[in-house]
Amino acid sequence: MTFTYEATGGPFFMRSAHNTWQVKGMGDNETEVSLAAEMVLIPVFRTLMAPIMRRQLNRILDETTEELKYYIETGHIHPRKAAAVA
Repeated sequence: MTFTYEATGGPFFMRSAHNTWQVKGMGDNETEVSLAAEMVLIPVFRTLMAPIMRRQLNRILDETTEELKYYIETGHIHPRKAAAVA
């Protein structure tokens, strides 16, 4: 299964952003979730903010991917997400 989207109407420094998520069954109770994300920033922000944004977005995407994988495999909300929602 694949899901691709493009973000529009973002902050002024973001020219474009799109993500593609892919979910693959790997056998009994095993799933591989991957994603490819691309964000194009205006040159000044790319130079100044890209390293900081990359670290933060990688952390967020790693957590989101882990939570999605957990949900797909167990049918339950990830404990971290459940705690954040409560």
